[in-house]
Amino acid sequence: MEIKKSGDIANSTKTTSISIGDSRKGKTYFIGTACDLCRVFIIDAESGLKSIKDKKFDFVTVNTWKETEDALTWYLTEGYQNYDLLAIDSITRIQSYLKEQLKDGPDEHGKNKGNMTMGKYDILAIKLRKVVDVLTKKCPTSVHMTAMAGEFHDELTGATKIYPNLQGGFKFDLLGYFDTIMYHNMAVTKDGEQYWCEIAGSERNCAGTRLAELKATYGKAMPNNYKCIYDAVRA
Repeated sequence: MEIKKSGDIANSTKTTSISIGDSRKGKTYFIGTACDLCRVFIIDAESGLKSIKDKKFDFVTVNTWKETEDALTWYLTEGYQNYDLLAIDSITRIQSYLKEQLKDGPDEHGKNKGNMTMGKYDILAIKLRKVVDVLTKKCPTSVHMTAMAGEFHDELTGATKIYPNLQGGFKFDLLGYFDTIMYHNMAVTKDGEQYWCEIAGSERNCAGTRLAELKATYGKAMPNNYKCIYDAVRA
């Protein structure tokens, strides 16, 4: 057991964040803004990096769950030494890779190959939770993740809220791992397209942040720029 001091938290510039939003809402662009500030490594599952092709970063494209595991293992054991930020784009696509792998194999009873049973969904949640748990607690660098947006209708309250587009209860559990949860939004105005990140929860989204400096500076919404988080953890 390692006993730590609260000052270790205050002095650390490591942070975890997640971007939630529909396509074309600026999630990948947000990663690109981090490249102007620090050394970024991207695990790309979306093949959407052309929007930040003018930035300087290293990346690997993954197309299966096995490739994702290999990339994460490499980064956590040795790759991290050359970087300040690991970006994963996106956890929604990575979940689909794991789902496909589980579909191809039999369940815990040696049956139902090709089908997603309740047992397989349980395995999917356990494996994804383990990945996120390790990344947010043990990764030596900061971590940023993206997720597609999905709507959840709460029958008890009647509210429809936006959460990460993930299977089952993990969509709710995931949020507890991150210091900053951003809901990306945009609007077309007379001045062109305007992009921003909501960082305070509402009846519509599940955004929020533990970074007091971020709240104090921007309130409910900040510019679509990683520099806001970068500066907040160094304040």
